[in-house]
Amino acid sequence: MKSLLVGSVFKNTEPDQIEWLKLQLQFLESTTEDFDHVSFINCEEPEPFSGLTKVIGTGDGTIQTGRQHTAGLNGLANHFRTVKDEYENFLIIDSDAFPIKLDWLNILRTSMDKNNKSIAIALRPENLETRLHSSIVFMKSEVIPELKFNHGYEDSSVIGRDLLHMEELDVGIADFQEEKRDQVFPLIRTNKINVHPISCGVYFDMFYHHAFGSPTSSTQFRIDIRGYNHYSDNDFPDLHERIRSDPFTFVRRLAGWCPQQYPGKPDQCKGETGA
Repeated sequence: MKSLLVGSVFKNTEPDQIEWLKLQLQFLESTTEDFDHVSFINCEEPEPFSGLTKVIGTGDGTIQTGRQHTAGLNGLANHFRTVKDEYENFLIIDSDAFPIKLDWLNILRTSMDKNNKSIAIALRPENLETRLHSSIVFMKSEVIPELKFNHGYEDSSVIGRDLLHMEELDVGIADFQEEKRDQVFPLIRTNKINVHPISCGVYFDMFYHHAFGSPTSSTQFRIDIRGYNHYSDNDFPDLHERIRSDPFTFVRRLAGWCPQQYPGKPDQCKGETGA
């Protein structure tokens, strides 16, 4: 039995998505032993991903929306069920998310076991969310039979309301949001350094999430959430370029708390106060 199966949903196989896939695999290979990687792609041309990941499902190639992302997540969940007995652990991460800490799997499993939890999911109050966020979903094999994703426009009562008490109309994790919440180990934002109020988040000091659907330009790094944020402008011109040019250094500085436990060269971080 293998230790871990990792799955991601990609909106297409354009060059920027290939770049994110390679970055995800680079961090996985630097932090994780004994894993396999599978993908669901919302397009009908999976060939550009050949040799990088196993494509287990494709969409119809239309513009990526929350519903299509939900369909991809359920495609991964269905595949996980077919191989449930072949792996001890399962991880679903967004195309722009990945583990960043050495030995993260053992650390997370120990923390979950200590608290009697079977699934670990990102929680993003910085985005005013109370819903469990599908960008990072780690689970023991026992959870796989009941794993299901839903979309808020179809059943907003399951996903609930945000911190402004407004409906959260996005991807939800079905029963784990409410009925089975006691099984959830929350992964909250733990950045030592924040370069953006919402994006470039580090969760539980072991996962990075770029956010906003893996943006490639500064115009996609919004900060406004339903008129709430007032404390920064919208110009973040180099965040994508900074993670592209030196990903290990960029992420390690953001995480910051344990320099010796992130991949790369920790001596580059000594004495630094900014990212």
